[in-house]
Amino acid sequence: MSKNANSRSISSTQKGYLAPLFAGMTLNQDSIKLSDYRGSYTLLYFWNSTCGASTFRLEETIVPLVNKINSSQPRLKVLGVALDFPEAVSSYIKQKKLTGLKWLLLLIALLKSYIK
Repeated sequence: MSKNANSRSISSTQKGYLAPLFAGMTLNQDSIKLSDYRGSYTLLYFWNSTCGASTFRLEETIVPLVNKINSSQPRLKVLGVALDFPEAVSSYIKQKKLTGLKWLLLLIALLKSYIK
């Protein structure tokens, strides 16, 4: 049994509720929708290249955790929602040598639609 959040009564995600649907583009200009991940274990991680706390957690916790969980059998999908512009995200990924990641980045700056 899943709970659907009433978009009129909340303004953010809540534990135990489905996240609001959204769509956007990856760094490779591929379209992506949250609904593409329906039925999968999916971690939404919101971050920004200039936020020390979110980048520290990304580098020190999220990436190692996902690699460990998926090392034997890939089952966790991560959608990193970058609250940033493409150039800043690309630069950060190259600088930190995070280019081998097996998950996608949804660039909020390129957000094309908010599905209600």
